[in-house]
Amino acid sequence: MDFSYISIFDFLVFGILIIFNIIIFLCGLILSGIKKILLFFLSFILFLSLPFLNIYIVDNYINKVNFEVTNSKKLVYSNSFFISGKITNEGKQDLSKCNLYLYINNLYPLQKPEFLINLENIDLNRGSIIEFEKFIDNFNFDDKYKKLSIRCFK
Repeated sequence: MDFSYISIFDFLVFGILIIFNIIIFLCGLILSGIKKILLFFLSFILFLSLPFLNIYIVDNYINKVNFEVTNSKKLVYSNSFFISGKITNEGKQDLSKCNLYLYINNLYPLQKPEFLINLENIDLNRGSIIEFEKFIDNFNFDDKYKKLSIRCFK
């Protein structure tokens, strides 16, 4: 992982989740019986899900973007793929770079994307919209891709 994508908000959200996990664990120490076992189990499950919750909260509330694809197609006479779209910043902070992920097959969350498009040095202030157009060379797949996702960072 590239640590330049981590902001102070990532640390804040992670710290709040850790404190919440510690509180549940300490409540489990105080109580007895089945409530103790349930709170320990809940604390363990929360601890295992901390990285996923952190990414979910940061991507859907702090760095939230609305991504609209206006045109995407494989070019006819070359092995290239054209994509254009609009990115709207609906989050709580200004963003300066985005990564656009293009997944081809059905194993979307379990594998790395086939193509990664970096949009850097963009000025995406809160509430602003930018439009982009990108070409992907050496695109030897069908035009019917399965998943297109985006993550933006400060």
